Amino acid sequence: MQRKKLDVPVDPNEVKEYGEFKLGQVIYCRRYPDNIPSKGEITKIHLGESVGAYHTFICEVTGQHRKALFSETMIEPTKQIKESIDKAVTKARKAAEAKSKDK
Repeated sequence: MQRKKLDVPVDPNEVKEYGEFKLGQVIYCRRYPDNIPSKGEITKIHLGESVGAYHTFICEVTGQHRKALFSETMIEPTKQIKESIDKAVTKARKAAEAKSKDK
């Protein structure tokens, strides 16, 4: 028997964009508060918080939802930053594959 699909309520007050950033956009940024460079897709935008406007994104390095300030989001990251993030993503994926093979 098929599972019943749950209807996820949509928040009408949800912010869909902030400046040039939109939900679903893939961005390079520095995570808050550890300030580590990362890359991910924006899932939620938060305004009016005590630390300033920030967004929640799915970090490609860790696979977790993380926070980043809009002031720490990189519009045009350097080649070196892109390469370091891509290396971290590759390393994390290889470690996850190795871990799944051990089971």
